[in-house]
Amino acid sequence: MAYEDKQQTISIKAARNLTHTDKTGPMMVAGSPRLLLKLLPWREVPGGTLRVNRTKLVFKGSGRVTIEFGDGGVPVITPEAFRLIPMFYQLPMDIVSNISSMLKMEQYDMEAIMIKQGEDRDKLFILADGSAEFYSTGSRGEELRHKIIGPGNYFGEDELVADVVAGASVRTLTKCVFITLSKSDLHKVLKKNKGDKELFEDSVTEQMEILAKANEYGERRVEVKSGHQGIEELPKTFVDYIEDPEEIPMNAIQTILKVHSRVTDLYNNPISQLQMQINITMAYMYESQESALINDPNYGLLTKCHPNMRLQPKYGTPTPDDVDSLLAMVWKKPTFFLAHPRAIAAFSRECTNRGTPPPTTNIDGQTVITWRGIPFVPSDKIKVDGHEVSKYGSGRTSILLIRAGGEDVQGVTGLYQTGTPGEIAPGMSVRTMGIDDEAIARYLMTLYYNVAVLTEDALAVLENVEVGYFHDYSEK
Repeated sequence: MAYEDKQQTISIKAARNLTHTDKTGPMMVAGSPRLLLKLLPWREVPGGTLRVNRTKLVFKGSGRVTIEFGDGGVPVITPEAFRLIPMFYQLPMDIVSNISSMLKMEQYDMEAIMIKQGEDRDKLFILADGSAEFYSTGSRGEELRHKIIGPGNYFGEDELVADVVAGASVRTLTKCVFITLSKSDLHKVLKKNKGDKELFEDSVTEQMEILAKANEYGERRVEVKSGHQGIEELPKTFVDYIEDPEEIPMNAIQTILKVHSRVTDLYNNPISQLQMQINITMAYMYESQESALINDPNYGLLTKCHPNMRLQPKYGTPTPDDVDSLLAMVWKKPTFFLAHPRAIAAFSRECTNRGTPPPTTNIDGQTVITWRGIPFVPSDKIKVDGHEVSKYGSGRTSILLIRAGGEDVQGVTGLYQTGTPGEIAPGMSVRTMGIDDEAIARYLMTLYYNVAVLTEDALAVLENVEVGYFHDYSEK
């Protein structure tokens, strides 16, 4: 049979051998818009350290106690942590240790009324796990919510030294574990040594005097007089500054990039191999920078948020009421919310359930939702804790509200330093480290940065936000 060639044209495969292929740079899913880095103002710190000066703080102590968990998950408060409660701040550590040894653990079920308004109470409560709510009865008989507390918050310290009745009722919103100190146990410790009792009484008196000199923010009050007429004696005052201001040094993200010299010699057309290696490594470093600005245990925003600027959601899910409470905390020129995309979705569901879907706006080419005109900026760097599962679902996270700005607004600002050797972008440098015996070139890549919260009211956090609850809508 004669050979018959049925091919009528050159094949596509053969034809492609004579053409150039167009190509992209390497793509990566790990990249993100990094909107936090773009929205924060950045301040150059030539000396490598920013000293944040502020007016004198006379209020001592902290609004939250650190809880540690021992064997079997039993909550423990160290004497050092217990001493941060203002009433005990001035006491010697040996007395604080004796008092903290009298702490006891109490457990309460969900919806338990621990304290009723108007009742006598003589106990300090420190919440170790769960959340609880303060509420009272209004003049018309309505229930008024005061605040919601979470782990580390405490109340009742004044009742240890004064006979007062409860100004509000306290109800648990979840199963709660409290660490308590009763007035009788405190007196047992102080009665053992007359000197200890005198020191405690002096400490309480000193703390009351300190509070009398402070404004509502814990700053030394500047005395002025207004509304007077004629000749009157004017107050005498001065403005004092804090003696040991916070100093914020530059932090560094570093890596050594290795590229074989043969790669950079032969394979640079049409894309520079070295430049592409540097660009992708820079992207990963910027992703790490944004994560550290949020989560670092030493200087991240979640760590720097003041205890008095932390809120708890009543129902776990982030409702419009909870977000409004955040806005009431950062009411001076709030700039943006920062939240995980799942937290934003959870908030949107709550809005939709209430018939108030949030409007949207555009930031850096990306559509985001807003609330009260303030945009919700998404960031996957905020962690969702899947190990702490509530009855509603799959994990908890935090929502931040930030006033971004420098000294003019006393906000949150990023820090960087320019002029470093090998600088290719603000704060970012690439320095050649030489070529080794295997012809591999090494490049030291460094990114210097940090973040400053200039005043505590520039940042608030809604904690323990549940992201896994979905509403069921009935068909109409």
